[in-house]
Amino acid sequence: MFLRAAIGLLVVLSALSAASAGFADSGFGARVPGQHVYDRATVLPANQLELLEKRAAALDALGAPTVVYVRVQAASQAQVQQESRQLMDAWDVESAPNAHDGFVMLLDLTPGNTQHGQVGMFAGAEQASAQLDAEELDRIASEVMRPSLAGGDLAGGISAGLDATAQDLGQPASAGGAANHARASNPVPFLSSLPVMGLLGLLVLPFVLPLVIIIVVVIFITNILRRATSGRGWMSSSGYQGWTDSSGWSSGGAGSGSGGDSGGASSGGDSGGSSF
Repeated sequence: MFLRAAIGLLVVLSALSAASAGFADSGFGARVPGQHVYDRATVLPANQLELLEKRAAALDALGAPTVVYVRVQAASQAQVQQESRQLMDAWDVESAPNAHDGFVMLLDLTPGNTQHGQVGMFAGAEQASAQLDAEELDRIASEVMRPSLAGGDLAGGISAGLDATAQDLGQPASAGGAANHARASNPVPFLSSLPVMGLLGLLVLPFVLPLVIIIVVVIFITNILRRATSGRGWMSSSGYQGWTDSSGWSSGGAGSGSGGDSGGASSGGDSGGSSF
């Protein structure tokens, strides 16, 4: 009886240990339920942590589960962006499986000089396809956060970044970030003169259209004659071989990769960041 109880206890402890190890994946440590800001570098006072926690929690309310992670570690800009993605996957930063709506801000502070370092951000596909694409994340990091971060105000830089992200999340999903909002509020000036341009187009079209048709026909005939005389397909200036008489379409150029999509919580998302 005692032996069976001991074996059962060992099985339970092993299961709990495995679950705990999965929860503290990839060297980031354990995630605390309900906590958004993690100061592994111990550089933020308690009052600043409390303020940042409230700002990060506000993003949750806007539909973007958020984690802010600060540590001391040497890294390049490319590395910190990749690490922010790894953290999203390790901790499943999303509201539900396959929701892809999380947001991660990771800061790698330079060893021996924690007033400088790298900031990387990653937004899940749900946010990246709407308000937080790579361009907007870069803008937040470089234009909004960097001035405070470079001046040694770590909490101020993080706070500004969270506020800018919250502003984006509070906008209509079709807007595509604050940068696109600015463009939408300042339409291209020549659009107001479209009626006049349309009238001018109607007047010029009868003279231009025949000339365009002649040019197209000449180019078409020239290409046919060139192919007939060479007996081969075409090759662009970049060296990409296209259609050939003998083998059809050729994929002589290099194909584009998927960007290392991991298929986890970060699948299809976008990253951005800045040095400071």
